[in-house]
Amino acid sequence: MPAKEKDPADTLYVGERVVDTHGNEGIVVQVESGVDDSNPGFVAVWQKLKNIHGDNCETYSELGWRKSLKRVGPEPTFLYAIRDKSSGRYYKTHTSNRGAGWVKEFEDARTWTTRGQARSKATSLGSGTELVEFVSFTIVVHDQAARLRKLAEKKARDALKRQAAHEKWAYEQAKQDAEKAAAALHAIEKRLGKR
Repeated sequence: MPAKEKDPADTLYVGERVVDTHGNEGIVVQVESGVDDSNPGFVAVWQKLKNIHGDNCETYSELGWRKSLKRVGPEPTFLYAIRDKSSGRYYKTHTSNRGAGWVKEFEDARTWTTRGQARSKATSLGSGTELVEFVSFTIVVHDQAARLRKLAEKKARDALKRQAAHEKWAYEQAKQDAEKAAAALHAIEKRLGKR
């Protein structure tokens, strides 16, 4: 029987902030998975204020950490990508674009937010691929109000410049048309005056 896959919400990750039952806050520095229930793995947590005169790293059994530790801060965000085992390149969606296929950089790769979709695509690509899971605990919100305000001001200035340029062009065209009309009128007057 195949091993049951762990739920991401039921797993601790390196870099995650946790607090123990005594209120000591720490950061997960190592996670070792065990073989089975008789040989469980462990979770190592570095706690700044735990022990002033010694090792600040506390270990918890992989089976019992849920009773002793609680996550602090945001839940982890998961991104999944597919990597070729032999070349180390990441999969990018095949389209008619030039940039499709396999790419070196993760930034250019196709990513999924659910494991099932990425696993399905990895299966369709064949056995030479591996599923890569990226875990992030940081959420950064970039306020766009100032940037959008500057863009709106620039757009308004550009519109005024275009309007002024159009009015200048219209004035020049009208002036040329008036000069042509005056020249034509002068020519007609000359012809009428000669009769």
